[in-house]
Amino acid sequence: MGVDEKGIDPSTGKVLIEISPRYFRPAEVDILRGDASRAAKGIGWTAKTKARELCELMVAYDLQYDDYGADTR
Repeated sequence: MGVDEKGIDPSTGKVLIEISPRYFRPAEVDILRGDASRAAKGIGWTAKTKARELCELMVAYDLQYDDYGADTR
């Protein structure tokens, strides 16, 4: 996987999608942090979901669904 990865139609061998090096970002990043203060100042947005609650929602979703949204029940 990486910048050379391509999605190829197995029946035709045609390249359907490929990664542009311009927009490629490795999946593993050392530190990801967000700061919503700019949104709060600019448009008055504030988060309604606390970080712990968001984590619980994400885990619950992952336990219920697999394969990017396919219901596994």
